[in-house]
Amino acid sequence: MKKFHQNSALFCESDLYALMQPDARKLLALSDEVDFPALRGQFRGENLPEIYRRLSEIAGADLMPLCETERQLRQKIRIPADGEQPLNHQQKRFLWENYAHLTTFTGAYEAERFLGLRAIQAMQLRNMTPGYAALGAYLFSQAMWLAREVRQNGYARVNFLARDGYFVKVAFERLNEVLRLPVETGYVRISRQAALPLQFPKAIDLLSLPLLIDMTAHTPDSLLTLLHPIATENARAALAAELPMNQRMDARTQWNFVRIFREKGYDAEKYQQYEKNAKAYLLPMFAGKCATFDVGYNLRSETVIQRLTGADVTAYITHIDSDLPMRRGVPFRTLYGTSPYVSWVAREQFLLERGAATIGYDAHGAVLGQADVPSSTVQQMQADAMRFVADMADTFGVRLMDMHFRPQDGCAAFEHFLHTGAIQAGAEVENAFLDGQAGGDPTRVQWRLMQTDAEQARHPLPKWMRKLQRAAIRLAHDPQSIRRKL
Repeated sequence: MKKFHQNSALFCESDLYALMQPDARKLLALSDEVDFPALRGQFRGENLPEIYRRLSEIAGADLMPLCETERQLRQKIRIPADGEQPLNHQQKRFLWENYAHLTTFTGAYEAERFLGLRAIQAMQLRNMTPGYAALGAYLFSQAMWLAREVRQNGYARVNFLARDGYFVKVAFERLNEVLRLPVETGYVRISRQAALPLQFPKAIDLLSLPLLIDMTAHTPDSLLTLLHPIATENARAALAAELPMNQRMDARTQWNFVRIFREKGYDAEKYQQYEKNAKAYLLPMFAGKCATFDVGYNLRSETVIQRLTGADVTAYITHIDSDLPMRRGVPFRTLYGTSPYVSWVAREQFLLERGAATIGYDAHGAVLGQADVPSSTVQQMQADAMRFVADMADTFGVRLMDMHFRPQDGCAAFEHFLHTGAIQAGAEVENAFLDGQAGGDPTRVQWRLMQTDAEQARHPLPKWMRKLQRAAIRLAHDPQSIRRKL
């Protein structure tokens, strides 16, 4: 990394002046950006009125209003005049571990190019616990991504889908207290279990069931429970006559289940009533130009919402993990351009609203099922994360919109935490009640999938490639050491 990054605070005086560029541009009535950091950096000292008097003479315009602006910003951000606070060893290690992937072969540290990312990192260095520094920066980055999309596209409403959209919603609303975007927020109770019956308007549509859910994680009995809202009274008897009801299905028996249920278990009238109940719940939430947010990953719920409401909806998700979303016909945008190694269970556990999952709809609205109890560790991380979001909002206020950064870079610390701590975090999620019962046997699907993802994240490359990668990082950080060895 560059010497500046190694030896001094990331967010210092030049960054403070960069924050003031929009104010200076407005006062000077410029049509393009102004290099205010260079202009202001000519003068040192604590006599701000005298400094801004001289700046006004140079610029030929009254810049005195910026004097009070700088004084307030210094007080909020706690930057000493003419001073930089050196980083200690622990802080340097935190930045190296979490942001090494931003170091290029030229030795340039990309974080130094983005004012917003320097602000995030400076806040992380105040408290490097996983909840505050990792999950907090992740929630902040996602919320800022949505805020910029709302401003650019003029959405009237953003609906966050239960339950893994809950903490992103809370973070977005906290930031909007200072950003003051003209947008409403909503919280839509939907889940894979509640949405599954809505994907079969006709009996023939049941042929898509193996694409919508991992049937081999289910028994005929557990899958019939999911399809109960559209099942006939004698569906259980028809299935029990040909299939062992409590034995997990394989590739052959899953198609037998589809055949039997399609011929003898599907009730079109019950489907119509279930769809009517779901529409009555969803329609009031999707008036006007809307956006939805969900962690991901294949737009199952968003497809159902768009079909039932006919609304003008753009879906925002963290990432996709297959080409299925492209075939669903729902406009969508992703936070990540690629799929991270650790996904699904490990990621969602830290974003979930703890409580009850949605298992269906009746005449009164969403029906909630079994509630889960969060671990104290996850609860503490979530509380710390919201403290990070609040600190960013209180420190920078509406200026957050002028502090640009790539949202995926702001999520780096959380991705690093998932990669290195997912197996240890497994104890927190092994018995979680995720998304109703749509996942099937949790010990077979959820825990093993998370464990596999974590192992891949620890060793994603062959040994020879890892050695080459480490050498490349060393070369980028300290080219002289490599030359000395040569």
